[in-house]
Amino acid sequence: MHPRHAKNLRLLKEDLKRKNTTRDRFKKARVRSITSAQKILFEALKPLAKEFAFKVAKEREIYTKEGVRFADLFIKKYGLIVEVDGGYHLTPEQVRKDKKRDEEIWEKKMIITLRIKNEEVMGNIEDTLKTIRSVVTKLSTLPNHKSPGKGVKKLRNTLARKKIYNELCPQVASVR
Repeated sequence: MHPRHAKNLRLLKEDLKRKNTTRDRFKKARVRSITSAQKILFEALKPLAKEFAFKVAKEREIYTKEGVRFADLFIKKYGLIVEVDGGYHLTPEQVRKDKKRDEEIWEKKMIITLRIKNEEVMGNIEDTLKTIRSVVTKLSTLPNHKSPGKGVKKLRNTLARKKIYNELCPQVASVR
């Protein structure tokens, strides 16, 4: 390898390492600052995760055309984001931003976003878990959202996911 190319490769590796270190530090800070409702739901999801053999990630990055979006809780196996929303999510401006974000993530990644209010988690975790269980049960009948098959099979699976998405997010579906 030419010395100049080796130097460029070394500089690229150093730059990537620096960026990854910054991203990891930022993510650790986000994970440490999760709300009490998110912590409660994360812990409450463990038995369900064991039953359906999935892992729940906290503060997972989702990359879209508009940039990086962070999911409160993410179930990769089923392509499901669970957002635990505080009071400011009820303002008209934030509702509009959330709808746009959910639609963006759906369009780019076909990931479904389930929004749950803090009060629902704190006040009645059993009902919250029933809701999540019903969504996971529906999604478990479909192939992995990343590899839905080919041709007609892929189309059927995409339409089935879209039906579930429209059931969960009727306000987003009505915007289109």
